[in-house]
Amino acid sequence: MSAVCHRAVLALALLLVVTSSALAHTGSVGYVQVRERSATWWVRIDLALRDLEPVLGLDHDGDGAITWGELRQRHDAIARYLAERVTLAADGVGCPLRAWRHAVAEHAGIAHAVAEAEVACAGRARALTVTYRVLHDVDADHRALLAVTADRVTLDAVLSERQPEATIRLDASPADSPRLASFRQYLREGVHHILAGVDHLLFLLTLLLPAVLVREGGRWSPVPSLHRALGTTVTVVTAFTVAHATTLCLAALGHLALPAAVVEPAIALTVVLAALNNLWPVVTRARAAMGFGLGLLHGLGFAGALAELGLPAGRHLEALVGFNLGVEAGQLAVVALVFPLLYALRARALYRPLVLRAASVVVAGVATWWLLERLPPGTIPAV
Repeated sequence: MSAVCHRAVLALALLLVVTSSALAHTGSVGYVQVRERSATWWVRIDLALRDLEPVLGLDHDGDGAITWGELRQRHDAIARYLAERVTLAADGVGCPLRAWRHAVAEHAGIAHAVAEAEVACAGRARALTVTYRVLHDVDADHRALLAVTADRVTLDAVLSERQPEATIRLDASPADSPRLASFRQYLREGVHHILAGVDHLLFLLTLLLPAVLVREGGRWSPVPSLHRALGTTVTVVTAFTVAHATTLCLAALGHLALPAAVVEPAIALTVVLAALNNLWPVVTRARAAMGFGLGLLHGLGFAGALAELGLPAGRHLEALVGFNLGVEAGQLAVVALVFPLLYALRARALYRPLVLRAASVVVAGVATWWLLERLPPGTIPAV
């Protein structure tokens, strides 16, 4: 084998190992509501206590629990922190935030600090711009779901480090409501989630590793033609796609619900099973069926991420379709990048021992760690 091919095989194996070492679903979500009230604006910002703690030190006594008394002591610090990082501008002129009020709320079972403020802008503006830079210096994946309600128009947007601001036209007609903007926003979020969802990608890649091989006489052999390898890959990817799209839609529309404490460990288990099947093949001809069956659980994971973002009022369909298509677009981009490399290397001597077996061992080990980490406390008895 040429040195170039050796390096390509090693690079692919290293990519799988490094990728599998990352944590899945590390981002956090905040909520920002902005409403017009006659001559002023009302702003509400909800942030998870666990996200604010490393930045502002809310847990004063260090006992691992944040009490209302501890939070109240940091209300001024929270107000200053948010006033520096959340800004409103009317026609490009900044509007000061003032008269802060504080409370606590719960989103998806997680306690959030709530901060409300009044915003005074001079005169009636034609456009309002909201800029959000909270937590981005410590968590590049942090996002905020923004909902702006004015007299005749509304805006829903997802703000992130790469896209920290959104502008709503206040002189727009109702016909100009940004349905397409909601679709684009959630399309981008779908792409982001599949690319950041390491467990979903590893499950798919683990299914694809043997797609360029055939099992004959108890041994793996290179698939003889591109047509056959491509057909197997398309079948596996399609089965996975149909499965997670189905459960994503059912869960997002409220027809199917499982707690995250069940879904997240189950997703890690699917990665373990797929990797072990590469090492000790049990399912060889029905990998698409395996991808479909296990992929149903991944759809519930996507639904959980969508639930954290929330669906914008009055535009559920646009957001759901956009998010789903974003997931599929990100997934297809990964497949388009990886498949040609797998096919080109399938007949090389190092492919089966290093890429298929060694990478599957690493993936199985990391996914097992995820599984144990995600199990509820007390599930595993102490030794």
